Amino acid sequence: MNMNLQEIEKNLYTLEQKLQLPNIRKNQAELDCLLADDFVEFGSSGRIWNKKEIIEGLLNETSYVITMEDFNVKWLGADVALVTYQVVGTSKVSASLRSSIWKKNENFWQMIFHQGTKT
Repeated sequence: MNMNLQEIEKNLYTLEQKLQLPNIRKNQAELDCLLADDFVEFGSSGRIWNKKEIIEGLLNETSYVITMEDFNVKWLGADVALVTYQVVGTSKVSASLRSSIWKKNENFWQMIFHQGTKT
């Protein structure tokens, strides 16, 4: 893999981590930049969430910290990547498998899809 792809994959890891930080999850402007306008999430409950619903939910949630393991990037196109990882369970968070699709829009990456599946 060339260095450019390694740098992009490192950036995608950083963006996923950023979305787990309590100060980002409580910042509407940051969330608006990180999530694409047509963002969709399939929740572990089976509910489908859009960008507006996710941002409202995150702004009102109780903060918690997660640990990501087994982070992997699969390229779906030149500017589209599928990111998968596992979340380690804690007293507040169930262990889960997570997947996100990131798309490069102009000069920045935005998440267009996310799904979490409890393990």
